[in-house]
Amino acid sequence: MAYCLEGLAWAARRAGDPVRAARLLGAAEGLRAIIDSPIVVGNQEGHRAEVAALRDGLDTRVFRQARAVGRYRPLAEAVTAALTLSSWATKQFAMLQPSTTSRLDLGLILPLTTPATGRLESAAKFNPLFTHRVRITAVSDLDDELRGWLATATYSRDSHSATWPLSHANRGGGQREARQVRMR
Repeated sequence: MAYCLEGLAWAARRAGDPVRAARLLGAAEGLRAIIDSPIVVGNQEGHRAEVAALRDGLDTRVFRQARAVGRYRPLAEAVTAALTLSSWATKQFAMLQPSTTSRLDLGLILPLTTPATGRLESAAKFNPLFTHRVRITAVSDLDDELRGWLATATYSRDSHSATWPLSHANRGGGQREARQVRMR
């Protein structure tokens, strides 16, 4: 879970939201402290580089304050904040929701050219706001592959326009359908 929070922090930094990234970093650090789970040796150099890039993008006081807010926030609140963003049109790229007592579903907005294969399923029946879904049933499902999908699921204003699925009600029968909206 801490690894995924860090991945979301790096994704938020790349998406132009460094304060949110610092809060997520703090949440990951707080979780690692609670469960006594240091960063894996092979990931430490990359982690240091990401933290340095984040720190360089913020005023020192703002960085420390945002990091502290994340570190001392309750974990459930931090995870909700990590995946729930205020603006669908410019920021939201993922949503985590409980689907059964033993499974979480992670909805992702990935490029439409990303094929649904194996664990990465089409989200058509799950939620039309997302392009793909990953079912999470064990801690082992929170792996590098999932972190890669989360990193890919970011939307950056600096990149070219992205195609975003949005849902709307079909007035005829109240059914929901997905439509494509071109964003700039």
